[in-house]
Amino acid sequence: MPRPKRNILAAAAITSAPPDLLSDGQSLARVIKAVGNNIFLVEQPSGKELTVELSAQFRSVLWI
Repeated sequence: MPRPKRNILAAAAITSAPPDLLSDGQSLARVIKAVGNNIFLVEQPSGKELTVELSAQFRSVLWI
């Protein structure tokens, strides 16, 4: 049975704009390339490149 759409839409609404403050473990990054299977190559403002995975909560809901 699929998850209720209202949960997905609520999660998307919360994360649609960047937060005013970031905690110590968080940073904003720019997506450079989709590597595949919900894995992306991103670049931090410092220029450091990272490989990250899109949370399962957003798979099939948000596209980058």
